[in-house]
Amino acid sequence: YFSFGNRQVAVKTGTTQNYRDAWTVGFTPSVVTGVWVGNNDNTSMKGKADGSVAAAPIWHRYMDIILKDTQEEKFNRPIGIKEYTVDKLSNTLPTENSPEKIYDIFASWQAPTESDDIHLSVKICKICDGDKLATDLCPASEVENRTYTNLHSEVPKNPNWENPVLTWAQNNGIHTSEPPKETCSLENSLPTIDISSPTGNQSVSGSFSISAEAASVFGVKLVEFFIDNIGIGQDIEAPYSIAYNAANLSNGGHQISATVIDNKTLTASKTVSVLVVQDTTAPGSVSGVSLTPQIGGMSISWKNPSDSDLGKVIIYYSAILGSLGIKYPSEVPATPNSNIIYTLSRLTSGTKYYFTLRPVDSSGNENLTTTQYSATAL
Repeated sequence: YFSFGNRQVAVKTGTTQNYRDAWTVGFTPSVVTGVWVGNNDNTSMKGKADGSVAAAPIWHRYMDIILKDTQEEKFNRPIGIKEYTVDKLSNTLPTENSPEKIYDIFASWQAPTESDDIHLSVKICKICDGDKLATDLCPASEVENRTYTNLHSEVPKNPNWENPVLTWAQNNGIHTSEPPKETCSLENSLPTIDISSPTGNQSVSGSFSISAEAASVFGVKLVEFFIDNIGIGQDIEAPYSIAYNAANLSNGGHQISATVIDNKTLTASKTVSVLVVQDTTAPGSVSGVSLTPQIGGMSISWKNPSDSDLGKVIIYYSAILGSLGIKYPSEVPATPNSNIIYTLSRLTSGTKYYFTLRPVDSSGNENLTTTQYSATAL
């Protein structure tokens, strides 16, 4: 009832409560027509006689007769009319939270100046049960940016106004809700960690162990270890520990740190200060050396010294008495006070060899003994 082909026509319907009045008012640039339908005693009409049902057919028939054989007219745009991009629901200036924008026409005196306050974006912490605002304690991986549509009628306390608006929103897939006001409290859920070894201000040298005790209500994912804020390794199973050689550090004070990361990426750290004292004392000599000639080789047995930082034994061999010779390619891992039997191969049969055994500690200090043990390879 509102279309006349390509002819431009403006029309508006209206209906009063209980269907007492039905209106349709429309116009072209030169013709204005208004139609009212109702009972003259102000009683309700039968059925749902709204403006589009009761008045519009009469209006359309009359306008169709009036406009017949007349020249088509165009509406002139009034001076001062402007177009603005606005949020579709609030009809205010859009923000980064506005999901859908439209162009709308405004008179100069009603141009939008306020920003969209219906769509609100807040940070939600996924760790906390329910919807709670994230705080600085919430790790970035557990924070979700969520947009809420706080949509209401112009009279939100009146159900006759409010309920139809909310029903319309629901039918159009718009979930109306307000952002939560309660913040996520993680203070009592943070993981804990403590460095059990070394202790604060302890002196360390050579190879030493860094150990930490960690716990979390969400379960520990891993513990990372640092020296002077530089990562040196990690451990994923308790007891959490890592070995490090103080020979890589300069003499003096250093900071050892351990950081626990739990399964929700919450973290906690602990730091202790240590004093690095470089070990310059070489380990003691081997004892009980015995040589057993082999075909093209030599089997050597000995007992390691008792130094706690013993790391390995290097074997030198030469065919000349008094000459240290060359280092055998394979070094022998060593533990204090242990008995070792080690076989050297690829020696020249019938040649007498002189062997020197030099223990080396975890700091790289090498026993510089010149004692030689000799035998002839078979």
